[in-house]
Amino acid sequence: MDIKRQKDEAKRYLKGAIFILILAMGILVIAFGFVKTTSNATYDQTMILFIEKTGENITTPILVPTGAGGKEIVIPEEERLSLGKEKIIISLKEGETVSEEIMIKNMENRSVKINLDLSRMNINARIRDYSFSLGAGESKTITIELSAENIKPGLYLGSIFVDNGFVKKEIFVIAEVQSASQALSFELEVPSRFSVISPGEFVDTKAIISITGEKANVNLKYYITNEKIAPILVAEENLEVINSINFEKKIKVHESLDEGDYVLYARATSGENVAVRSFEFEAARLPTPRNYLIEASAILIGIAAVTYIIFKFFVPRR
Repeated sequence: MDIKRQKDEAKRYLKGAIFILILAMGILVIAFGFVKTTSNATYDQTMILFIEKTGENITTPILVPTGAGGKEIVIPEEERLSLGKEKIIISLKEGETVSEEIMIKNMENRSVKINLDLSRMNINARIRDYSFSLGAGESKTITIELSAENIKPGLYLGSIFVDNGFVKKEIFVIAEVQSASQALSFELEVPSRFSVISPGEFVDTKAIISITGEKANVNLKYYITNEKIAPILVAEENLEVINSINFEKKIKVHESLDEGDYVLYARATSGENVAVRSFEFEAARLPTPRNYLIEASAILIGIAAVTYIIFKFFVPRR
């Protein structure tokens, strides 16, 4: 009897040890799922706060007297100069000239001198007044002429800088210069959801090519570029076009692309005829999405282990 009792006690101790081990494993699994969930939640909140902070103007504000009651108004540096547009996108043919209007407003409570700089323009650009004064709260609309005279077909990126002595703002210019001939027509469609792309992803495009003759061979090249880098060839194909053709193509944004603003530039060529189209996008490395399936599985496994232990060792058998 003593030997049997000792064996029974040993079995109970062994079961207890197994119970403690399994219970510990279950608690660890549950804790892992909980910690991962809360840490990801904290990460998401941190990302939101970071985005909100970076979205704020963090430049040094100035104090401008209002003249009423001696009070002062804090004007952030970025708001001291207002522009009617931050971007100009145009399409013109060889030799053609187009005009664009830009509204410039002085947001300060004093007169300032406005200076415009076109040195970063890669096509012909002309403005009547490169320098002028604006009174407090005053605005002026200027006209800029953009010309493709003596400019070969292609994509031209540039910038117009507006400076009031305290703030310098940039107007980004995208100019698509087409051949003067009507023999080749090209359109590129890209859904707006691709305005922000993570490097390594694909962009869905739809190309529509039309010719004036019955048949022609067309070379189509896709590039990615911006003001800082030369065009990078990302895809190319040769097509036989009969009257017109439309097709869809996925363009990969290379993994090594740095974050920033870029232009997807497509160039169709048939003999001497060239047609170009572009799409502007931002390359941004988005946070890795949370894997809710793994988190839920970890929690369920932990619950299942604890439930098994309870029924195995604590629920009396009949």
